[in-house]
Amino acid sequence: MASKVHSALFLSLILLLGACDKDQDLSPVPAVKGVSIDLLNDNQAEITVSFEDGDGNLGLFDFDTGEPRQFEALVCERMINGTLVIDTAGSTNPYYYNLFITYQEMVDGEWIDPDPCESNLLSRRVPVPEPEGQDKTLIGDIVLNNVQVFLSGETAGGDSIRYGFQLFDRDLNESNVLYSELLVKE
Repeated sequence: MASKVHSALFLSLILLLGACDKDQDLSPVPAVKGVSIDLLNDNQAEITVSFEDGDGNLGLFDFDTGEPRQFEALVCERMINGTLVIDTAGSTNPYYYNLFITYQEMVDGEWIDPDPCESNLLSRRVPVPEPEGQDKTLIGDIVLNNVQVFLSGETAGGDSIRYGFQLFDRDLNESNVLYSELLVKE
C-alpha cells in the first residue's frame, strides 16, 4: 500500500554548471543550499532541493548497487483495517540512496518520525548528471514532482510537518541536513 502512495513521485535534475564562474572553489563535500516547497493543492507539492558539489561526483549510476550501496530491505509490519500487513519500504542502507529524505511531525514541541516505513519511501537515487565541458563543479536543483505532502500511514497526531534533506556523493561524503519550512496540516 505504501508504495502506491509515492508512485506518482518523479525526479528531475536541473544543473546550472559552475562553468559560468571558473573562479569558484567549492568543497568536494556536497552541500544542500536550499529547499522550497510549492504546494500544488491540499496534499501535492513540487519540492526543489538546491545543491553544490565541488568535485562533481554527485549522482549514482544504475549499476551502483554493490557494497556499500547494496539494497537492504526495510520490512514493515502495520495494521490496516484490522489486518496485519507485512511490506517492504525501501532500503535501510542510507548509502543505497544519495538523496536521503526524512518526514517529521511536531508533537508536543518535538520533531518525531511517526512512520519510518512510509518516510523511507521518500528517499531517492539521483542519477549522475552529465555536465558539459571540463569544469565538473555542480550547482543545481533536484526537483521532486507530485510529492504527497501529508503521508497517509501512521501519524503521530502532530499538526505541523517538515522534511529533512541530505545528499551523499559517490565517495560517501555526507552533506549537511537542511529542513524545509514548517507546513501546517489543515
